[in-house]
Amino acid sequence: VKDKDAITYPITIDGTQDVMYATTDKKEDVKNTQVAEHQAYGSWAARRNVQPTLNFKHALSQFTFQIKRGNGSYNGDLTVQSVQIIGSNIGNLTVVGATPGYVAAADDNMNDSFTLTGNMTLTPTSTDYTPVNGALMVAPNQEKVRVKVTLTAENYSINGGVIVYEFDLQAKDLLRKDGNNNNESAGATKFEAGKSYRA
Repeated sequence: VKDKDAITYPITIDGTQDVMYATTDKKEDVKNTQVAEHQAYGSWAARRNVQPTLNFKHALSQFTFQIKRGNGSYNGDLTVQSVQIIGSNIGNLTVVGATPGYVAAADDNMNDSFTLTGNMTLTPTSTDYTPVNGALMVAPNQEKVRVKVTLTAENYSINGGVIVYEFDLQAKDLLRKDGNNNNESAGATKFEAGKSYRA
């Protein structure tokens, strides 16, 4: 889709697949050569061993989850059925413009869900955080995301034993990891592309 300042490409976000994009850096590619920036990426430059280097980057934000049993009075087993992020599954990826790789959610309803299947049991003696298998990929540049956790409780009569928790995750509160899996301090105002967040 072409507009005045950019070209965007509509994408579908299913929560399981990442979106990657690549850019080049003419200044870096011609460094220490006799080729000027305006001459790069043509046959003349190629004959002088100046080739475009594609720098791949992640366009989405990744979320992983871990669950810890609370201190309530219920003393039976709890089974985590699913962890979901509620958001938009439609986005626009900027391919040409001032911000290549930028993904903007394109669905104002934000009612789509991305799901991790749990099937993990928290016994009454479980005290540690238990990782939920898998990760969810969602559109970045959001201050918060809505999370829904569904559990079932053995021999629990209310709601047929189904317990649902919904809450917001704020970007400023979560520890994030960079592309090399190094911890970075919390405090970002929005979830960033190419970062992994653990909740």
